[in-house]
Order: sequence, then structure tokens, then C-alpha cells
Amino acid sequence: HGTDDVILCERGIRTFETYTRNTLDLSAIPVVKKLSHLPVIVDPSHGTGIRGKVHPMALAAVAAGADGLMVEVHPHPDRALSDGPQSLYPEQFERLMRDIEAFTPVLEKEMERIPYNIATQSDEIKDAPGSEPKGTRVRKMVAFQGMRGAYSETAVHRFFGEHYEAVACDSFAEVFKQVLQGKVAYGTAPIENSLAGTVHEVLDLLLQHPDIRVVGEQKIRIIHNLIAAKSSTLESIKKVYSHPQGLAQCSRFFEEHPGIEKVPFYDTAGAVAYIAERGDPSLAAIAGREAAQVYEMEVLKEGIENNPRNYTRFYVISRTETESIHKPNRGVLVFSTQDKPGALFDVLQVLAEHQLNMKKLESRPIQGKPWNYMFLLAVELPERPEVLDRAMKEIKGKAEDLRLLGLYYAHGE
Repeated sequence: HGTDDVILCERGIRTFETYTRNTLDLSAIPVVKKLSHLPVIVDPSHGTGIRGKVHPMALAAVAAGADGLMVEVHPHPDRALSDGPQSLYPEQFERLMRDIEAFTPVLEKEMERIPYNIATQSDEIKDAPGSEPKGTRVRKMVAFQGMRGAYSETAVHRFFGEHYEAVACDSFAEVFKQVLQGKVAYGTAPIENSLAGTVHEVLDLLLQHPDIRVVGEQKIRIIHNLIAAKSSTLESIKKVYSHPQGLAQCSRFFEEHPGIEKVPFYDTAGAVAYIAERGDPSLAAIAGREAAQVYEMEVLKEGIENNPRNYTRFYVISRTETESIHKPNRGVLVFSTQDKPGALFDVLQVLAEHQLNMKKLESRPIQGKPWNYMFLLAVELPERPEVLDRAMKEIKGKAEDLRLLGLYYAHGE
């Protein structure tokens, strides 16, 4: 009542006999989509009235063309004052969401992740990253993956200075979740290492979250140090812990010290925290100097990496409604192409005609569509960023699923 832009069909087919009582007429979805421009939202909870039928009917509704679902969830359905028999348990809802996420690419759709716990308008950040914001303290936080002292935390401090508090997360997915929930203003995640290449997990997360924007980039040099307790010496070290990439990038050091055992660990800074807790002078870790400072350990040998030209580029991300960048010098977009000769060349030719310098081109498989690929393309922006707008209008006619991931300012070049 009073809302002209929503069509709500809350009930399914209700009959007195048992065979068709809990039936949802999904054939109505394509009919309604032809008759109306409005989104079609299906409620499989009320439509069937039985918990066990909600999951398959929800998937069927998506397959039939529904634009959204409305599902009832309750931690204790048996205690619900109403609609308990049709309410999903939280774990059942999580399973449904995972199945929908895996299912939608087959239908050439995308599952939106709507942010929640959103701050009020007065708290939203209006300033560019790196400057003092006008929001509240909770909005002055930046999430990063790893433990205190990680290279990702170094990227946070280099980009934002001391105005923001760095918040450690267990995974890259958790960084994105913190940003989406509005618990932090920004997040940082490594996108590429000059030696190891692209961090594909971060790239995939960017492709999966259309309401996340890239708003900054920070490049830092990775300097690996041998870190141990203050009572340790190089001769006393028997085992060295670090991330597998850290160990591999310091292989020459281990060739020169064959008596030292390499022990893979999930995180460089976490390795320092581990040996600090153990207090064993025969244990060491490979990490950045910042980790040694955080856990009050000693740097026994500095710069033990094989290649001193070891750099990592970190993307700074935010929610769409909080992005605010002044004078961007980079743009990053994603698109797919038709399966025909020269399809990718046609897109790249547009960049050449507009004098846009390509900084990165990476392909990733499209989930649910084997042997089909999305391309991430980063370009250097000229002094007049509107050149990219004109180029994207031309690319739209040559590519599919074109989306701008963000305009940003790259630090540390």
C-alpha cells in the first residue's frame, strides 16, 4: 500500500488438498517480466510454507528469471511466533546463498552484496584517502590481511599516514567483508608482486563484488629480513619460518646456510609472532622490519631477498558510496569479449586510438562458464580523465559486461 514501484505477490497456490497446497507458480515470472519493467522478487518462504521446499524453489525462481528473493530466516524456528515451519535456519540460508552464487554466472547474472551496518550520512567520508576525514572514529579504520607488522599494514601507513587505524583480518575475504559492512572506511589488499605475479584471490574478489571500488594504489618495496630473539645469533639459528613465497624469494640465503631448515608458515608477520611467543634462540623468521618492531625482536640480517627489485602493489578499496578521489591517475575496468578472432584486439585498439597507456592486462575464468574469461585492464589516465569515458563508450560496442572498478591515485610510483 502506498508504494507504486513494487509488485508483491506473497502467496503461492493454496488449496485444501495436500498435493498442490504448497505450490509456487514460477511460470508467472517470465510473464510478469514481459508485462512490467519492475524487478520481480519471489518469496519462496510464503510461497511454499515448508522449510524443506524453500531451497529448491529459491533456485528454481532464480533459474526462471527472478531478480531477487525474499527468504525468512530464524535462529530458532520452533520458537517463532509465526511462520516458523517455513523459516530457514541460518546455516541453511548460508548454504542457499553459496548455491545461488555458484548458480548465477551460468545464467549470466551477478549476485549483489548489499552493504549493511551502514553509517549515517553525517558519518560518511567526503575527503580523499590520505587526508583527515570528517567521519567518526569507526570510519577512520583500514582493514588489511595478516597480523600486525605485515607488509599490508606497511602499505596502510604509507598511503593513509597516521590518521587511520589499521585493522588486522585473517583473510582477503574478511577485508572485503569489513568494508562492505561499513565496519571500516577502507581496505587494502595486494594485487600484484613484481616477482610472484598477480594475487588471483584478490582479483577474483574484486570481480565478485560490484559494490566495491578501487580508490587508491600503494607500491612498496619488499625487503626480507632475518628476524630472531635478541639473544639469538646467526650461528644459533636452526629453523626459519615464513610464508612460502618469502622462503622462495630468499633461496640464496639458504644455499649459503645449508644447515638451516625452511619451515613454511601462513604469514610473514605471523611467523615473527610465533617465534616471539616461543622465545627459542634457535628459531628465526623472514619478514619486514616493521614486524620485528611490533613483536620486539631483533633483525639479525637485513635484505636477504635474492632480487632487490621486489615490489608489491596494493589496491585500496571502499564501498561505492564512499569513494572520493581527487586527480586520479589510474583507471581499472573489467570486461569480457565474444568468442571470435580479434575480439580482444578490437578493445585494445580503442585504447591505442585514445592514447591510453595500458599498465596491466589480466584474464580470469568466469565462474560457471568454463573456457570463458573476464579481463582486468588498468590504464594510465591523461590529464583529462574524460578521455577514458569516451574510450569506454566505444569499448561498450566491442565488449560484454563492461564495468569500471575504479578511478584512483597510485602512490609510490
